[in-house]
Amino acid sequence: MEEPLVSVLLPAYNVQEYLRECLNSILAQTFTDFEVIIVNDGSTDETLSICEKFTQLDSRFRVITQQNAGVAEARNTAVCNARGTFLAFIDPDDFVRPSYLEFLVNMQKQTDGDVIACGRTIYINEENQYEDMRPLFANQCLSGADALRALNSYASFDMSMWAKLIRRSLFDGINFPPGKLSEDQFVCFQILDKSRKVYYFPNPLYMYRHRIGSICRDDSAVNWYPLEASLAQYAYMEKHHPELMRQAAASCFFSAVGVYNDYVLRGQRMTSHVAESIRRYTKSNLFSMLRDPDLNVKKKMQGLLFVLGKPLYNRMLLSRRSILS
Repeated sequence: MEEPLVSVLLPAYNVQEYLRECLNSILAQTFTDFEVIIVNDGSTDETLSICEKFTQLDSRFRVITQQNAGVAEARNTAVCNARGTFLAFIDPDDFVRPSYLEFLVNMQKQTDGDVIACGRTIYINEENQYEDMRPLFANQCLSGADALRALNSYASFDMSMWAKLIRRSLFDGINFPPGKLSEDQFVCFQILDKSRKVYYFPNPLYMYRHRIGSICRDDSAVNWYPLEASLAQYAYMEKHHPELMRQAAASCFFSAVGVYNDYVLRGQRMTSHVAESIRRYTKSNLFSMLRDPDLNVKKKMQGLLFVLGKPLYNRMLLSRRSILS
């Protein structure tokens, strides 16, 4: 078979409730030169059956089944089996606009970019959805270093693999870390730094599904991996981009805040060791965060409130949880 231009990659584990909508949205794409590789990561529900029906419906769909190894390994499997020049990751509980791939591919042809990123819509249900507008660094060709600035600005594209078209060769020598959550965050900064050109347009073509109340009901362990990934990025910046240390420090600051938020939103008790670690990473990076030229005033005020007004910060955080429940 002739190699497709784009390989659409989906890791899938027990997502029967959402998978059909996701795959149908790919089937409805106005751009057609693609293959779809679904990695069934040891699902125990109807995920595999749904995947097989789509492979029978359309020869561009292919399913690979492996023993459950986690999202990172499922994505590694998908990348290793991809034949396209470009990769487009989609999470199986999300879906995309019919013009999603066409816009990404057209923008790549216009800019000769190695990574093309687009905006997203936060989807709760048909009656409750909104565009997550992040305009910073938009509509311009970025160098690898400027793309790293955008990544850490909290007002542009983020570390997610989805909502991006990525040249497959950028993954040479780079793998998602097996067994770790937030695997995107360990990889994205390396991919961007290898890129010749990165282009971001904020059109909300990717539909990110927010599951109402999932944070409140989830009694699993708090995810520390975003902080670990930020520390890895910090070490990388220190070596390769010392001019971006304020951005790297800000990422460590807000990743520690994110860990704190996770504890509060789940109603889980922090040990003294956890509380001290969060305090250390926020205190040591506070002034770099405040001097970061890419953070807006609202983000810096959030950081200051966290450090100086924890009772008010907690009330605001818990009020947000009640809205999402």
